[in-house]
Amino acid sequence: MRATRGKAVRAAPVHDLYEQHRVHHIGNLTEVEYEMTHWDPAETDWSPNRLDALVWAVTWLADLRRDPKIWFA
Repeated sequence: MRATRGKAVRAAPVHDLYEQHRVHHIGNLTEVEYEMTHWDPAETDWSPNRLDALVWAVTWLADLRRDPKIWFA
């Protein structure tokens, strides 16, 4: 996959899913949860790779319009 937008822009729709309580973590995700709670793009040049991977994954998983039959095969 190739990013065409910044991480903060890509993360906004996923942030909305979290706000709606539509995304839940199960298990030990300490490192990604640390990045989720400590990254402020307005205040740092640090680029959180685990958070970015999570954003890509949740974006893909949430897009059932892509091909719904993959979920029921």
